[in-house]
Amino acid sequence: MKTLFLVLVIVVLSASLLFAMIIWRQTISFQEKAAMAKERQEEYIRLLKLEREEKQKQEQEMENQDASETKEI
Repeated sequence: MKTLFLVLVIVVLSASLLFAMIIWRQTISFQEKAAMAKERQEEYIRLLKLEREEKQKQEQEMENQDASETKEI
């Protein structure tokens, strides 16, 4: 009876260690994917800021041209 209990304890500990290793590996994989996604997000935000700045510059240029045209008339 004691040996069966000992075997059960060993099996449970082995299964726990196996699950712990699987969870650990998945956590590392998830961290890597999250880091890559964050990089992509930051790059996308940078691109959006650049596009917004370019659009604002174009709008300012258009306003300046309109203002200069109205002054000429």
